[in-house]
Amino acid sequence: MVALRPGQVVALDTTPVPVKVLDDVFGEPVTVSLTLALDVYTRSIVAFRLNVGSDTKVDVAMVLRDVMMPLPMRPGWGEEMAWPYPGVPAAVVAGFAGYEPAGLPFFAPETLTTDHGSVYKNHHVVEVERLLGCNILPARAMRPTDKQAVERCFGAVRALLFEALLGYTGVDVADRGKDPEADAVVSVGRVEHLIASWVVRVWQNRLLAEHAPPWAPDQRHSPIEPYLCWHELEGQAAQRTYLAPLLRGHYAESDIPPFRSDALGCLMLLASEFLDARSPDAAVGRASKLLVRSGFTRQHVRLLANTPRLSDRMRMVLLTKVEEASPDTSGP
Repeated sequence: MVALRPGQVVALDTTPVPVKVLDDVFGEPVTVSLTLALDVYTRSIVAFRLNVGSDTKVDVAMVLRDVMMPLPMRPGWGEEMAWPYPGVPAAVVAGFAGYEPAGLPFFAPETLTTDHGSVYKNHHVVEVERLLGCNILPARAMRPTDKQAVERCFGAVRALLFEALLGYTGVDVADRGKDPEADAVVSVGRVEHLIASWVVRVWQNRLLAEHAPPWAPDQRHSPIEPYLCWHELEGQAAQRTYLAPLLRGHYAESDIPPFRSDALGCLMLLASEFLDARSPDAAVGRASKLLVRSGFTRQHVRLLANTPRLSDRMRMVLLTKVEEASPDTSGP
């Protein structure tokens, strides 16, 4: 599978974690599964989710949401794990997200490729993918090479991280200890934090020998380097590539106002509410205020509000919040 830019193809897959961990509530050994979203162009792990047992349609939907939202910084993370300023300043990202972002790419995916697992064929998951404007490209049955990038990534996570944890069960009986369940001492929450730290600190900066971008095929690159270089080369076009999946099919190119990086955050914030609508009022309120501070007119905001992907309630809240935040602003 060939990808020419970040976000063009994102591979999703789930695998059991070969480590026995302790349940956060009862402290009993349990088996967990790991769902990854891997950007095929950069090999960046753009989102993950750790689930007790097997994953569900909600878990997959939340992974898609995480692909489009910046990962928040966590306690104990240093400056080397913060947002690396690839075209969009960290202050802008923090302005719409409401927290300091970590150094992990985020974007609106154009194409999603998965296997034929029942959770990925679930009608709810398919509808969410279509609602986000994503093309769905299932891997061919019995063809693991169609998503070999994410399979190889799972192998790297197992070899570089899971093998060092107590309770490791291995890939067969020859790899495991005498009693992995008795060796389990790490909780589910702790393992999730270890994975997040490892992804941002180690994987995103690890030189990959088996993958290189087309403009430097003879060199070794970490997953974050092609992402940063792409922004340097494409500039504003890179930001418009983010916007295209959210606005595709609704407006002609000439009808789209000159959105800047701040509006990119607003659109991502609005799109995330399709997957997590627990507080749409607060999310749309933050997005509308950011639009006003960025100098967008009411006409631009109304154009954004007219997209059919917004519910009637979100459209009403967006327009109301903008009117409150900019009573003296008028369109051209």
